[in-house]
Amino acid sequence: PLKFFVVLAALYVIDRYEQDELFRNFIKFAIVTVTLGPGIRNTLRLAMGV
Repeated sequence: PLKFFVVLAALYVIDRYEQDELFRNFIKFAIVTVTLGPGIRNTLRLAMGV
């Protein structure tokens, strides 16, 4: 739960204060990719029964 709120706060700050739209979208993509990685890995491991 803590990671969720930290990510939401970071996305809000990036949207609010970053002027360059391309850089803003790149940072948001990087944050989403890093945070979704472990969840997808764990879901696939559960599905495969590892």
